Amino acid sequence: YKQGKVIPEETSCISLCIARDNILRQLGFKDCFKTIKDRENANALLLLNPLLAEIDSVTPEFRLELLLRGIFAGNIFDLGAAASAELFKNGAASFSATREQLQRRPWLLDDLDAFQRQWDTFKWKKVLIFVDNAG
Repeated sequence: YKQGKVIPEETSCISLCIARDNILRQLGFKDCFKTIKDRENANALLLLNPLLAEIDSVTPEFRLELLLRGIFAGNIFDLGAAASAELFKNGAASFSATREQLQRRPWLLDDLDAFQRQWDTFKWKKVLIFVDNAG
């Protein structure tokens, strides 16, 4: 597709994503996933208070692992992944189920204990962990 755009000399995953995004924008699709994002954000907000209550209810030793398991599940629980998209299509997608199905520790790369020791050396008043999985 060359309408007003130069095709990059080197084709890569990033250059293809940029080209796809440019084509969609040229054709009037500013954010072709906006409706889905809005719906999923509204659904996620319904889960937020119960999830925060669950995190607050666990012992400090398990809290960090629970947070990380939520991050891992959130990465898997992604409409952009083919397997996840199939679960969404069949109505079988669930953040809680995804989190529960994660492999138990020890993980292939498992530095949680060292991370926990480092985490525990500070006296936190508030912590915000921002993980962007919005594509």
